[in-house]
Amino acid sequence: MDIKENRFIFFCIVLYNQPIVSCLSFLSLLDSLSNANKLNLVNVKILLFDNSQSLENYTYCKNNQQLKNIKIEYYSLKTNVGIPKAYNYLRFSQQNANAKDWFCFFDQDTFIPLNYVDVLLASVFEYENQVGLFVPYVKNKEVLISPSKFLFGKSFKASLEYKPIITLKNYSFINSGLTIKVDLFDSVNGYNESIFLDMADHEFISRVKRKTSRFCLLPITLSQNLSSINNDYQQSIERYKIFVRDIKQLNKSSILIGNFFLTDVSNLLRLVLKFRSLQFLKIRFF
Repeated sequence: MDIKENRFIFFCIVLYNQPIVSCLSFLSLLDSLSNANKLNLVNVKILLFDNSQSLENYTYCKNNQQLKNIKIEYYSLKTNVGIPKAYNYLRFSQQNANAKDWFCFFDQDTFIPLNYVDVLLASVFEYENQVGLFVPYVKNKEVLISPSKFLFGKSFKASLEYKPIITLKNYSFINSGLTIKVDLFDSVNGYNESIFLDMADHEFISRVKRKTSRFCLLPITLSQNLSSINNDYQQSIERYKIFVRDIKQLNKSSILIGNFFLTDVSNLLRLVLKFRSLQFLKIRFF
C-alpha cells in the first residue's frame, strides 16, 4: 500500500451497552471505508472504547482484529468512565501518533454515508494546511443539530449555507463526526474528564476556539439518533441526574461560570412540562 507521508486517521467509536455487531456507527463506517477510493493515501485504524462490561464485544474484537483490511483495536476499563475520558483514552492509546495525524470521533448511533470517508479525505488533503478541524452536517430526524450557533452557552439551529472554510467564533458541534488534527487536540489537553457526558463537546470546542479561528465544513450529512430526545420518563430521570452533575462541574470553572445558564434552565423547564413532574426540580436544586 502506498501510504502518503505515513499518516494515520484514527476513527474512534465509544460504545455503551451496544453489541459491536449491531452498532450503527461501526457497521456504516466499515462500509464507507470499504467503498473509499483514497485509502492508499493514508493509514487507517478503527479504535473502539467500550463503556460497558461486554464479553461479547471483547471476544468479537479478539477474533476480528482486522476486517475488510482495516485494523481494529478494542479498549475497555470494564466500567462506564464517560465520553471525555473514553475519547482521551483512545487518543493516548496511540502514543506514536504525530502532529500530522487525525482523530475522528463518533457516538455509537450515527449513520455514516457510504461516501463519507472519500469526502473527508478529499477535504483533509485540500484544506489541512489551513485548518485543523473538520466537521460534517449532522441531523437528527431531519433537523440540523450540528453545526449549531452557540450563544450564551446554548445551541441554536444554524442556517448554514455550504462553504468549505468558516469562521469558528459563533459555532459549535456535537462530538460525532468531528475530525481534529492531533496537535490541535493535544494543545487543548483533550476533553475535560471532570465532565461525564453533557456539554463535553461544547466545552471542548470552547477551548479549541482559543487555538484556532476557522473550521472546514464537509459537504456531507450524517444522521444521529439523540437519546436525550427519545427517552421515556425513567430514562429521562437518570439522564437528567447526569446532566445536573455535568452542569455543576462546568460551573466550577471561573471561565465558564454562567455560560451554560440558558441550557440549564431550558432543559429543566422542558422536562418539567413534558412529564408534568416536579422530580426534576428536586434533582436540580436539592
